[in-house]
Amino acid sequence: MECRCYHGGEGRTKLKVMKASVADFVFLFAVTGLTVLMFFIR
Repeated sequence: MECRCYHGGEGRTKLKVMKASVADFVFLFAVTGLTVLMFFIR
């Protein structure tokens, strides 16, 4: 944000650091499983 001359302060938005959750890993494994399944079906 420094490169955009952003000046944070009272009442301004804050940068939220993203963290992986359990739902993210469930979705990752589901998509990976479906991809592998589609590969073997063809």
